[in-house]
Amino acid sequence: EVFGLFDLYDVEQMILTTPDVSFNQFYQIEGPRREDHLREYTQEEFEALVNKNLPFNYQVEFIKIGDTIYDEQKDEIYCVTQGCIISKIQKLVK
Repeated sequence: EVFGLFDLYDVEQMILTTPDVSFNQFYQIEGPRREDHLREYTQEEFEALVNKNLPFNYQVEFIKIGDTIYDEQKDEIYCVTQGCIISKIQKLVK
């Protein structure tokens, strides 16, 4: 598990990326895009997973990567890949 790295190392910053399974509908496929994808997350699932496992002294910024499609009916933006930048919160030294 990737979040175990925070216990082993003094990580300053980590960037995680994963396919957004909600975009697969535009490829007209069901299930994973590739055989080696063990799990593909919706945006909500990915954000929940990261927020649940985020160490207390880190902050996260969620990002969209690659092609996007806007669904006017649902007022949603779908993106090929989603990601996040996890950064250690720096303490101010006086």
